[in-house]
Amino acid sequence: MIFLFYSNPPSGHVIAEFHADGRWCMADASYLCVFPDADGRLMSAAECHGPGKMRAGEVYFEGFRR
Repeated sequence: MIFLFYSNPPSGHVIAEFHADGRWCMADASYLCVFPDADGRLMSAAECHGPGKMRAGEVYFEGFRR
């Protein structure tokens, strides 16, 4: 479990990784979401902050629209 903190403006949220189907997957407890890639496979934190960064942003945006 990790608390991500941003200093400008001051804010943050909690993420965690869990092990499922033989791999690590990221969940954001603050925004109640997990991060599926284009094929529906859940991404790890490394994937969400690397090659899947744009997809992770789309997931957050979709959640804010609900």
